[in-house]
Amino acid sequence: MPPATPAVPRHRASRGHILAAAPLLAVTALVLGGCSTGSAPDGSASTTASASPSPSSSSSATRPSSARGTTLAAEDLRFLITCSHVDNAPDISRYSLEEVWASTNYVRIKECTVAYQGSRPYEPQGDETAVVDTALHGQATGDAALDAVLEAMRLCTRIPDETGPEGFAAASRDMLRAAAALCPDAPQGKIIQAWASGERFGDGAHAVGPEIAAGDYAAVDPAESCRWAVTSGAGAQVASGGAAEAATVTLDRGSSFSSDNCGIWRKM
Repeated sequence: MPPATPAVPRHRASRGHILAAAPLLAVTALVLGGCSTGSAPDGSASTTASASPSPSSSSSATRPSSARGTTLAAEDLRFLITCSHVDNAPDISRYSLEEVWASTNYVRIKECTVAYQGSRPYEPQGDETAVVDTALHGQATGDAALDAVLEAMRLCTRIPDETGPEGFAAASRDMLRAAAALCPDAPQGKIIQAWASGERFGDGAHAVGPEIAAGDYAAVDPAESCRWAVTSGAGAQVASGGAAEAATVTLDRGSSFSSDNCGIWRKM
């Protein structure tokens, strides 16, 4: 009887197959790895919105993130706020008022513009509806409604020169009320509210009661050429003065008040 053929150890055959398959597995992994899509830093898939164009590279624009670290949806990027600074620092572009308020250079902001990047025709959303109702008494749609929202948002940014042509004094009382309701938590929220309520106002002629609130007032920083006068409801002048007397002026309801070169008046 011929001698039996010795059995090949089973573990050798398995090892040989593994060694032979290793290069193929490595190549497969590399191919699959090259075709995979990227993910957000927190491990979730990227959700970068493409509905709105990105700001130009000349501005330090940032796209706000959600608590999960993913980018916000297109409806949250409908407005782009661009601000310049008094110290010639680079302009900044932000997608929300909260981000403008949080800017490290906020107190040096010179002026801001607000642009709409959403779909057309414009339809107010959320608090924007209240802005249109307050500023325009709900009597506007489309571009007119959008212009009111853009102006209210601009007033909610930093306005350094309150009496300038783009400041609070140039805005209507209804627009100021709309801005005050839109951004009560703004750094200048209390100042906007004072303008809206008539407890803060600039030069010109004002009716006490309908336009400005009654009470005791003081000029914030009057010029030497400041002149002011209080007239009764009957038309008689009851008080007048200049910068030296502008520390306390009492205004009674029904009277009229006028001033020139006195700047801003605030209720005491």
